[in-house]
Amino acid sequence: MELNKNIKQTQLSTAKQALLARRLRGETIPTKQATATKSTNSTQLPLIKPDPANRYQPFPLTEMQQAYWLGRNSFFELGNVGIHTYIELESTTLELPKFNRAWQQLVDRHDMLRSIVNPDGQQQILETVPPYEIEIIDLRDKTLPERESQLQKIRDRLSHQVFKSDRWPLFELLACQLENQRLRLFINIDGLFVDGWSYQILFGELMQLYQEPTTQLPSLEVSFRDYVLSEIELQKTEIAQKSRKYWQERLSSIPNAPNLPLAKNPASLKHPHFVRREARLGAETWQKLKNKAARVGLTPPGILLAAYAEILTLWSNSFHFTLNVPRFNRLPLHPQIDRLIGEFASFTLLEIDNSNQISFTERAKRHQEQLWRDLEHTYVSGVSVLRDIPRARGVNSGVTMPVVFTSTPQNVDKNRNERLPSWQKDWGEIIEVLTETPQVWLDSQFGEAEGALVLHWDAVEELFPSGLLKEMFAAYSNLLKRLADEESIWSCDRLELIPQPQLEQRAKINQTETSLPDELAHTLFAKQARLLPQQPAIISSDRTLTYQELYQLSNRVGHRLRHLGAKPDRLVAVVMEKGWEQVVAVLGILQSGAAYVPIDPKLPLERIDYLLEDSRVQIVLTQSKLRSSLALPERLQVICLDTDTLARENSQPLETLQQPENLAYVIYTSGSTGMPKGVAISHRSLLNTILATNQSWQVTSGDRFSPLPLSITIYRYTIFLGCLLREEL
Repeated sequence: MELNKNIKQTQLSTAKQALLARRLRGETIPTKQATATKSTNSTQLPLIKPDPANRYQPFPLTEMQQAYWLGRNSFFELGNVGIHTYIELESTTLELPKFNRAWQQLVDRHDMLRSIVNPDGQQQILETVPPYEIEIIDLRDKTLPERESQLQKIRDRLSHQVFKSDRWPLFELLACQLENQRLRLFINIDGLFVDGWSYQILFGELMQLYQEPTTQLPSLEVSFRDYVLSEIELQKTEIAQKSRKYWQERLSSIPNAPNLPLAKNPASLKHPHFVRREARLGAETWQKLKNKAARVGLTPPGILLAAYAEILTLWSNSFHFTLNVPRFNRLPLHPQIDRLIGEFASFTLLEIDNSNQISFTERAKRHQEQLWRDLEHTYVSGVSVLRDIPRARGVNSGVTMPVVFTSTPQNVDKNRNERLPSWQKDWGEIIEVLTETPQVWLDSQFGEAEGALVLHWDAVEELFPSGLLKEMFAAYSNLLKRLADEESIWSCDRLELIPQPQLEQRAKINQTETSLPDELAHTLFAKQARLLPQQPAIISSDRTLTYQELYQLSNRVGHRLRHLGAKPDRLVAVVMEKGWEQVVAVLGILQSGAAYVPIDPKLPLERIDYLLEDSRVQIVLTQSKLRSSLALPERLQVICLDTDTLARENSQPLETLQQPENLAYVIYTSGSTGMPKGVAISHRSLLNTILATNQSWQVTSGDRFSPLPLSITIYRYTIFLGCLLREEL
């Protein structure tokens, strides 16, 4: 009754109220036309015809299963991870033999608990499997340190376990006997065959069978195999074609994932491990928040989604991005679909646009409306849409959407109004719960427990700078509390979300004010060259250049580039390995009046092509050893600085064309979440960085710089060449 009351307060149409009620119960929301009937109309969903005779024959993986199956391999970024759920609990009342019998009954009942993936990528239900026995380890005679060490070893293994998908079972249950009748139970279930909805079914029925072993559950007439094959046929229908058309028209405009700060390149993590964070809003606070959300037309998931988007906007400095929103995707192709265990899930690529100066309430409603529009077109998988994005953008490299917002339903069956088992009351105390998913960075989840809101973030901790996720999660839970308690925050266009200690720290760090001379970076270097003409500027394995030699070489490059059309705000690419040529190239470009864009030659060729096209360069400076391997487009003018004859070019200084507001360089992000983005830096900003950094680090002309990683190459290229003694400034 409370659910329906809240829905009516949202002031939606009667039809949308009905759909919303189903969504809040965790059901799939079909479009108006997507009602399964016996009609032969092609716009309606086909009904499943159960095929028990072929039940144990191999059948295709769904696109989502295929992504999970491939994602557990190491050759994918953030691979070596199996999608799974790990649960650890401690009990003094759990009867393990009784629990084991109930589990075996579920294995016998549900096909997908007896399934594997064959080496050819087809999944198969096994007709018979050996009885499953929960392994028991007796730790009662161990010392406390020995027990804790053994428990930690088990936890480390199971919480990050990657099952072999071609070997049954794809789950593991293990129990440790402790002193004082205590039992530690570990449960790890691979998600390749068990989605979020299935966990609700699994533990709901497990509780029933544990409490009443003779319970007769309704027989299942349909199999997951029947569903998968029917869904394949569904792709031929008009309703699926309409969904496909909707997403095809949006492909080119779907933004990348939030550009969150990273401490490591995702590709460098060979064995990603997830860490869970948890917070709670008390029942009274949560109810206040739901009531306020309902008054402005927002559902509980809608308000949580909007708050999450605000946090991501702030910490990623991205106003326009895409969230990965999983959906259960149980299409009503048979009356028993809601009772099956299987991996039915898909996801929606939800566009978030926080760029407009409108109130938080209006932004939240826009996100919800966008999700509603997207959910009207769910007959094409999210995996399929994701795979089509690079083609729409005209690139070959893949796109990932690793920032996730997951909604977990609280009811399995709307008629029975079941709930998840209360672990603490029925079986014991939860020690730890963790989910892991391949190619995911951050997964925000929520649920309810005894009327309170429970928030979880599962994330690859080592991917992010230390403390970042802690601050973000604290800000997220604090924002939800403020939304429950403060009326004014709902009408604010920009929310104050940064914790006060961090604001103070930022203010201290950003105290870099310094008086700027009427100079540019390369003109500062020219002064240094006149002051110290014979002092070494570059020392490499094959060549040493003095300041005067470097200055003259860069002037020659500048004259050549200006002859080729270089001018302010026009980009020239530097595609080089580390070497003296890089510094000559950068200085030469700046002398010419143009701006530079550094491109790593180790990038895939299609990524290099994209960067050259996106930056609209017409000239590329490179090295002869790279010339043939780069396969640069013929439209480009290519200069190899180590072989090109520059001696005939003028070595005299060039007239300075740039103003402080003109472009100095553009550097592209790594593109880990999609296509790279160019960050433009002006001469004024560059000069401020040079002077402030040299002053802070007390850099002088006597200092030397060793080769630095790519993230600091801009400093290596320009700052150390412009360093001057304090008295010389």
